[in-house]
Amino acid sequence: MKKVKISVLIPSYNHEPYIAQAIDSVLNQTFQEIEVLIGDDCSTDHSRDVINSYTDSRIRKFFYDSNCGGSENLNKLIGLANGEYIAILNSDDYWEPDKLEKQYQFLESHKDYAACFTWVQYINKHGEKTFPETNVFIQKNKSQAEWLQYFFTKQNCLCHPSILIRRHIYDEIGKYNVRCRQIPDFMLWIKLVKKYPIYVMPEPLVNFRWLDEGKNTSGFSIGNMNRTYQEYHMLAEEAFDDCPLEMLQEAFNINKKKCLKSDVLYAYEKNMILFNSNVLGNMGKLVAYSNIGKLLEDEKNRDLLKEEYDFDINSFYKMGEDLSFHPVNITQTVEKVPDKIAYSRGYKFLNKIYGSKFYSIIKKVRN
Repeated sequence: MKKVKISVLIPSYNHEPYIAQAIDSVLNQTFQEIEVLIGDDCSTDHSRDVINSYTDSRIRKFFYDSNCGGSENLNKLIGLANGEYIAILNSDDYWEPDKLEKQYQFLESHKDYAACFTWVQYINKHGEKTFPETNVFIQKNKSQAEWLQYFFTKQNCLCHPSILIRRHIYDEIGKYNVRCRQIPDFMLWIKLVKKYPIYVMPEPLVNFRWLDEGKNTSGFSIGNMNRTYQEYHMLAEEAFDDCPLEMLQEAFNINKKKCLKSDVLYAYEKNMILFNSNVLGNMGKLVAYSNIGKLLEDEKNRDLLKEEYDFDINSFYKMGEDLSFHPVNITQTVEKVPDKIAYSRGYKFLNKIYGSKFYSIIKKVRN
């Protein structure tokens, strides 16, 4: 197989109306030293027919017999890629013609950077440009520590189909977590900035399609939100693995002197970052609460935390009060929990209780 500079990966799934525009936007790039790997994840529409209509020799097509999910699809394509760089394009988005050329030129002249992202233009299902009140993908460039701090206090702000990344980086930090459907890219960005600087090109070179009714993988739906909560739990458990102490100090102002003094103190400082993360919310609190609880099982650790932070078992109990997973205000009688809230928060059983004959009898007696 001929060596190419950039391997463009297009994970495809049920985007028949849009995938031709995605493929065309790659084939028509001003940068031409590319190969295009399309992995169709067992689409149930006519996406495969559209893909098969292309005969360009730069395209390599892979049709799976069963649905493997977005993360595994990408991991397979990365394993098959020949390029020095990897670019990723969702099958419902498309690029501006000079995207790859501009990113390639930047990375070739800045060898210390691992990846280059771009700004994004939102489009709707008809391809019309839309302008949300806040475009999270319009970001100024930051240091590695500043990116890390932003990820845990604000949100994910890097657009996956805007990335151009050096191929060897995946070998160093790992590919996409197949357990994740909602935030596999976000988990990768955190691993990435812990090791390397990244750059965001201040031009909207990606047209990012936002579909109605939560149809995007990152769209707002009950199912997506439930999965996101669980995936944040996974993220919190490994968030600061292999992260340099100096970076954590710059990002979160942790006490470096204490961290160097004891692994216990270092663990406490890292878990307090998780506990106070606006992004991880209760999932971060839960992981931190559990981790700090394990530290407190050892009497020597309890004495040390009391001495250094005035943190004792009662402080730990107080932390537990902040683990507010309950959408129900228990200071007043709740007759009915809205179905959507009940489903999303795991309180479906409350509706059965409040709707039962037993509850109506008890209510009469109570009144």
